[in-house]
Amino acid sequence: MIIDASVAVKLLVPEDGSDRAQAVVLAEGIAAPDLILVEVASAIWSKLRRGEVSGRTKSLRMLPIFVPNLVSSADLVEDALDLALSLGHPVYDCFYLALAIRRDEQLVTADRRFVAAVSGGEHRHRVFLLSNWSVR
Repeated sequence: MIIDASVAVKLLVPEDGSDRAQAVVLAEGIAAPDLILVEVASAIWSKLRRGEVSGRTKSLRMLPIFVPNLVSSADLVEDALDLALSLGHPVYDCFYLALAIRRDEQLVTADRRFVAAVSGGEHRHRVFLLSNWSVR
């Protein structure tokens, strides 16, 4: 199972969907592009600056424990760019889809816009909203 930064943030910051994100991590072998570290740090920085979270966030050092299989983004960049161009969607989200395709796995995200971008194409069966994910 591949998770993206929108799910990983919920592992570190208590918010809507955090319980479901933890269930995903506990139920599945999780992988992600190493880009997830940068994206999650940026999201938490934004939340801290806006005053949405306090010192109660878990340390970013916990992320590799939740996501033990980090894959080099350099190995995915060409595929991610191709996907971004074909979907008309930002490339950083497409790194996660590229990894899901490469590993023949599913991607769980909390990003409705990304799911909508993928929903009409050949990879729609790979991408699931966190809110729709159920323990198998």
